[in-house]
Amino acid sequence: MRNASLVTLDYRPVRRVTLEAGAGAFLGGSITAGPVRYAMAPGFASVVGGSWRVVDPDGAIPFVLLTTQLSYASSSTSGSVGYNAFDLRGGVAIGTTFWDVFTPYGVGRAFGGPIYWRYQTQAIIGTDDHHWQVGAGFSLRIAQRVDVFAEGVPLGERGVSAGAGVSF
Repeated sequence: MRNASLVTLDYRPVRRVTLEAGAGAFLGGSITAGPVRYAMAPGFASVVGGSWRVVDPDGAIPFVLLTTQLSYASSSTSGSVGYNAFDLRGGVAIGTTFWDVFTPYGVGRAFGGPIYWRYQTQAIIGTDDHHWQVGAGFSLRIAQRVDVFAEGVPLGERGVSAGAGVSF
């Protein structure tokens, strides 16, 4: 289990493409090596990515959004020199918007990346237990330029995310 809090900026150079970059705090968590679970200290987290809306919604036809993201997190554990994790993921989101304010969607992602961890004197290179996710989420516009979102991923690498956005 790992927790992070990021601030991201999105930029839409054309109507169907969005680019993002973000940074923030790795809030801690744990890593398991063999039968032992190690607590992780706070650290740094960052992300760059993009999305491309391949299909626009039209009546009963949902939108289809392809996504890609590269993330990095840095931390340490007790007795550890450091923990550095990289993750490259690609995904697809399919959904629709109701009443111009509520957008539910389903999501599937595949990913992978190395984790570099040095514990005591041993260099360890690892990866995630799961390299896929399946879940669902929603976005809700609560004012003309303000929205909130939440996503739950119960299958594969499990996770929950939530946040708010402001458009300028």
